[in-house]
Amino acid sequence: MDMSSPTPLRVLVVDDDPMVRDVLEAMLSFEGCEVLTAPDGERSLELAGESAPDVILLDVMMPGMDGLEVCRRLKTSPEAPRIVMVSGKVTLEDQRRGLEAGADAYLTKPFSPLRLLELVGLEAG
Repeated sequence: MDMSSPTPLRVLVVDDDPMVRDVLEAMLSFEGCEVLTAPDGERSLELAGESAPDVILLDVMMPGMDGLEVCRRLKTSPEAPRIVMVSGKVTLEDQRRGLEAGADAYLTKPFSPLRLLELVGLEAG
């Protein structure tokens, strides 16, 4: 593998709020990531299958298929990406449900941009 030009981290941002998608896309693009976005669970599964992201930032509460179901479906694959649930649901029970669905991490809104970058796998700075 050629280490001279590392490939950018591919991140899929899934949130039904366009403002959240735009902010995360701008922040991650600034950090050198290749960013894809999806407004709902169904589209996120399509994009995940087409683009094989390294990391998915996944909102829990979305119309239609929620983030917990998306996470469960994606984690059935041995090549499943790292999944960080991003949610306004802040109780320990909510976090437990996210981790039980297969999430690698659970980040509550509002969140620290530095913590988000850390969970995605980027060094802040």
